[in-house]
Amino acid sequence: MDENMQVQAEETVEVNQPTQPPKKQKKLRAKKSKPIRNQALFKKGGFSIALTAVVLAGIILFNWLVLTLSERFHLEFDMSAQKVSTISEENLEYIKKVDEEVEVTVCAAKDTYATYMNYYGQNLHNASGANAVDYYEQTVKLIDKYASYNKKIKVQYVDPQSAEFTKISTNYANDDLVYGDIIVASSDGARHKVIGFEDIYNLSDESGYAAMGYGSYSIDGNNIESRLTSAIVYVVSGESKKVAVLTGHSATKKTDAYVSLLKSNNYEVETVDDSVVTKIDADVDLVVLAAPTVDFIGSELDVLSAFLDHEGQMGKGLIYFADAAAPATPNLYAFLSEWGIDVDEGILFETNDKNYISGDPTTMGIYPAGDSLTEGLTFCIVGGNVPIKEGDPVDSLISVTPLMTTNDTVVKAPVGASVEWKDYSDGDKETYMGVVQAKREDYNDKNEKISSYIMAFSGTDYINSQWMEYAQLANKDISLKAADRAAAVEDNGISFISKTITDESFADAVSAAGTTWVRAIFMIVLPILAVLIGVYIFIRRKNA
Repeated sequence: MDENMQVQAEETVEVNQPTQPPKKQKKLRAKKSKPIRNQALFKKGGFSIALTAVVLAGIILFNWLVLTLSERFHLEFDMSAQKVSTISEENLEYIKKVDEEVEVTVCAAKDTYATYMNYYGQNLHNASGANAVDYYEQTVKLIDKYASYNKKIKVQYVDPQSAEFTKISTNYANDDLVYGDIIVASSDGARHKVIGFEDIYNLSDESGYAAMGYGSYSIDGNNIESRLTSAIVYVVSGESKKVAVLTGHSATKKTDAYVSLLKSNNYEVETVDDSVVTKIDADVDLVVLAAPTVDFIGSELDVLSAFLDHEGQMGKGLIYFADAAAPATPNLYAFLSEWGIDVDEGILFETNDKNYISGDPTTMGIYPAGDSLTEGLTFCIVGGNVPIKEGDPVDSLISVTPLMTTNDTVVKAPVGASVEWKDYSDGDKETYMGVVQAKREDYNDKNEKISSYIMAFSGTDYINSQWMEYAQLANKDISLKAADRAAAVEDNGISFISKTITDESFADAVSAAGTTWVRAIFMIVLPILAVLIGVYIFIRRKNA
């Protein structure tokens, strides 16, 4: 074999030499790529660790955010039908706008308020009831919300057994403070108001003998929202309107509930029980006269005229509540007639059986007449209505405006007519005034409008009946709105509703549509979302 052939054979052998088996090559490659494999594992594990860290960080951040927000806002939903733990929207808007510091001091320890109030309620106020403790707990919840909505409102609970309370009681030595009282004061202490047990809680006497000690009162309403906000308005505004209730001409007291309503809305109320009215103080803004049984003499009517004129400055008001059970007062009627309010003798009957209480055609529905004062109001239920018509005032400066009227199916019956009375014809049916306003308006030396008002109501049931307590009716609303207009109170848009706790469940307040949405979210949407997230994570990890 020559040299060239030898070289060619060697090259052939080198070319035809078998290659490494595939498995062996794979093993060799595996051994060579070990650092790369570790790097992949690190990336995969690092991603899981990073994802877990992000989730944990998100949970921590979410909890921190909720905690932070909860210190400033109430992150809760009031699911009760009566919104027993919710402050009304109108009231809330006012609270948020308070720009002066107000101190609210509750004379009780916060964590034991409900327990001790239950004890004191029974022993000091003869008040109990199945829901009593619930109302006490409700009070604490609502008070605390004031501070959370506005940092200018400072709320503190002070145990009467503590040394700190000794100092507080010294500062308010003229107030007979007891457990559970709430002191609302301006930051400088110049003005304050004390809210007591009976200011906050509605007390009802089903037995009729609680006042004589043979039964107990039950609590059926909570007025903390109205009382507390009214007190804040009082200490912040620095002024309040003054009302004089004339009782010297009335044989019965029919203004107690109305006085309570006025007080809860920041009025100062005094009683004038003189049998002959000789003067009305200049600082009085509004006079209230209900169901007089003794007529006024000329000199007394002159006092009323002088009060409404206020030396030409006006700005005063008079509210008159008639009563069909009271005797006629012709002198007072003549005075009202001068202002365009004609009051007649008799009692009103409703002939439309769909607009009066079953079996009693004298107790009827009375409806808003379209004035801005009654905008948004429903209707009133009033019994014992006196016939009142719009008349012709003797002064051209006086205008007369119906505020509430009967239907045009009402007739006038004689005094003493029984509920079975039917001696009328279709021609006797007409509309009468339920509430009527007479306004005397002029201009002062600065060319500013000035005015005084007389508001006449056809019956005392607006302020002295069970209908006053029905939130669905307008008896209480129109009575308060009339006072606000007559006393020239600036309308702050706040609506005070007594909070009532019942055993009604949330289910009773949920609509069918709402139930469907809740069921869809919790039974369909959330489970499907959870499954999709799980599938996504599984596929992601498998392909990693």
